[in-house]
Amino acid sequence: MPIKSFLFALLLGLTSQATAHLLNMTEVRATIDESGDMHIDVKLDMLRANGTPEAYFEFAQTGSAALQDEQYQAMWQKLQQAIEIHQSGNVFHPSLVNITPPIEPLSAFQSSAAWPMTELSLTAKVNPALPMSMKFRSLFPFEEPIAIGMANSFDDRQRNRWVISNQSGPKFTSKLDPAAPAAAEEREDQWGYLLSALWQGVIHVLPLGYDHLLFLLCLYLAVNSWRERIATITLFTIAHCITLGIAAYRVIELSIAWVEVAIAASILVVALGNLIGNARSFSHWSVVFAFGLLHGFGFASAIRALSLPAESFLASLLAFNVGVEIGQITFLILLWMLLTPVSKRAFYQRGVAMPLNGLAALVAVYWIVERIGGV
Repeated sequence: MPIKSFLFALLLGLTSQATAHLLNMTEVRATIDESGDMHIDVKLDMLRANGTPEAYFEFAQTGSAALQDEQYQAMWQKLQQAIEIHQSGNVFHPSLVNITPPIEPLSAFQSSAAWPMTELSLTAKVNPALPMSMKFRSLFPFEEPIAIGMANSFDDRQRNRWVISNQSGPKFTSKLDPAAPAAAEEREDQWGYLLSALWQGVIHVLPLGYDHLLFLLCLYLAVNSWRERIATITLFTIAHCITLGIAAYRVIELSIAWVEVAIAASILVVALGNLIGNARSFSHWSVVFAFGLLHGFGFASAIRALSLPAESFLASLLAFNVGVEIGQITFLILLWMLLTPVSKRAFYQRGVAMPLNGLAALVAVYWIVERIGGV
């Protein structure tokens, strides 16, 4: 049956993804001085650029000086061409100055819960009196999202935003004309923060929130009526909103590695409850609320990495959360479209629901083992 085949393939594909939350992003910090010298520091996971964890480990053993040898020049040229600086209709690329590979054991490169980062230093010359922005092209395999921060070296002005490949970063004018207030740039930037946070909330769930989606699937399968299903998902949503706010403001901080282990365990608990016919016990309000609190701590790791300025933090936090809900609702609608046509059939429980819960439990066990090994 196409529906079952699609869902089973989806679940089996999840076994290649050991982490659900966006932790190994690309971090970019661009600092401009009064003369227009732009210094760009990039922290980048170069696993995909090297192909395998073992190849990345060998790359890291090469050393900073040797990494600038001829055999690596094609890689660095592609990287520099992929980083664009836009100013007054012109596009130019920075120059690579230094590469600092990660100093980690092989186990860190092979772990699903660790992301050794290569640090790159680049420079460019800009006109500090004109607006500029950065764009990271998909010519190079940047991990997404790309957290861009632009700042002056001589005062406290800065811009921060998450983007994806081929999306422009925030506009930034280093030296503002005192006679021309920056209200328009500030207003545009505020909307940029909100839209960026909204979009990141969406993709943090769909398609990148693998274990969050799997938990939603298990909750969906735990109850049969839409009234109870909506109540369950709403309670789960309220709970993860609470801890998202608490953790984002650093009222409570937990080890993200162990939070990821616990999230995988929550999937296993609900899936097993569904399998042994005790779903109502494992989808009880108190259990759902507790698991929602847990998932909120996982989301908070992403919003903290956004590096939002204090004046727009709350609004962007709310926008991120709205994006999460859009992702959740979209996924639930997709489940409804796929499962409703067969939910009244005699084979549904044994031929669809039980196998899905069984695969979810197996994937959860795989994640638990992987994540404990990476702690």
